Amino acid sequence: MSRGRRPLPVGTHGKIKVTEISSGVFEARCRFRQRNGQIVQPSSRGASKTAAEYALTEKLAAWTAAAKKGVITRDTRFSVVAELFFEDLDHKVKRGGRSSNTERTYRSYLKVILPHIAALRMWELEEAVGTVDDMVKTVHVEMSHESAKKVRSLTSAICAFAIRRGAKIVNPVREIEELPDGVRAPIKAMTLPQIAQMLQGLVEFGESKAQETNKRGRWAGQNTRIWTDLAELAAVSLALGQRLGEGLALAGADVLAEEIDEVGRIPVRLDAHIVRVRGEGLRRVPGRKSKRPGITVRAPSWATPILLERKREAGEDGPLFPAADGGWLDQDNTNKRLREALDAIGFGWVSAKAWRSTVGTLLGNAGLTAEDVAAQLGNTRAVAERHYILPRRIAEKGAPVLEAIRVLPAGQGKECEKRADDHGSVQWEEFEDAVSPAETVGATGFEPATARGADSGFQTAPHGAPPAQGGATKRHGNTGGAGI
Repeated sequence: MSRGRRPLPVGTHGKIKVTEISSGVFEARCRFRQRNGQIVQPSSRGASKTAAEYALTEKLAAWTAAAKKGVITRDTRFSVVAELFFEDLDHKVKRGGRSSNTERTYRSYLKVILPHIAALRMWELEEAVGTVDDMVKTVHVEMSHESAKKVRSLTSAICAFAIRRGAKIVNPVREIEELPDGVRAPIKAMTLPQIAQMLQGLVEFGESKAQETNKRGRWAGQNTRIWTDLAELAAVSLALGQRLGEGLALAGADVLAEEIDEVGRIPVRLDAHIVRVRGEGLRRVPGRKSKRPGITVRAPSWATPILLERKREAGEDGPLFPAADGGWLDQDNTNKRLREALDAIGFGWVSAKAWRSTVGTLLGNAGLTAEDVAAQLGNTRAVAERHYILPRRIAEKGAPVLEAIRVLPAGQGKECEKRADDHGSVQWEEFEDAVSPAETVGATGFEPATARGADSGFQTAPHGAPPAQGGATKRHGNTGGAGI
């Protein structure tokens, strides 16, 4: 039994046939299978058989490219797959499925990846696990742990995209060695004196910038505002604890002037951030980073005049911290200006993230719970503790509670202290002022003597109160220490 003819593969054509349809006119025709599987018969004409065939060949080349657009095979090079991956990512960004900042970050790391594996075909990449492993390790050594993680993640995402598009390969990133745990970056927080010194330094730096002239010797005018605003940008960041991108996205309407409390503290809504979209420029995007819902934070009273004045200047829709042209400020450019200013005034270790950590640390040191700090910063408790709350150098809150215990050796005196100095341990002698267990209950209700038995020899007393008098005379053996 004979089998039917095998169908043409998608994006290919059959044999080209040329016929003379009239004097001096030739037509070339063939069968072509489109991307949707349908068979069509494209044709082209020419003054000769060769010309007609050549014209059809040119047409077929364009049709083949269109039919195979986005089709990835084992022979497709990694650089081509990466290009298609970013076309798909751009599609998601435009429809709100992914963040524009994510695309920018990925593109920056693609420049790191391509020199290592751009020309490899997908089947070669599958077999080049060692090459991928070496690439990630090189980035880890030459750049950072975080960069190595990003490179690994992006390479894996591009390979997974190729597999979804038909490349029959195994993702090589799954086979490489896991990165070691990175060293957690230390949390940087400022003290109150440092804050005052920094803000004053930013004011003076901005004023000096305002007096500078451009390359033609002319005063920069309105362009200087981006420098003079840095001090108040820092102040508002320390008042709210928001991310820099969220602070730059603040509009006049976000300052809720009608809800100032009796102390003069004003609420501010944080529900947008600034992104740069390719081909469109800066855009104010609703929602906080990673599509987190907005929050409203009440600012301290000292920040209220700053916020109200900026609201007045901005109107309802304008930015609180405008660019020279009145539009939104770019976060990357603002970070560069902050870096220049902070370096110049001796605070090179400070960044916008350090302001956020300062807020978290001040709140934590004041006794607020991790949940309270997380609510202020708009994070989960785990993130707040890991990245924004500096661990306390000294645990302070327990001391006032433990102060009430006041457990001391019965009859402690000079002879007892001298014996401890001479021998390194205490031998309790007979003292007439030793107390009985019933007389050892302190003001807080602790009963360590009763718990230890009738021969304990320890007494409790309220803070500042003298030891209890009276009681039976006792003799005790070596306690070997303080007794708690």
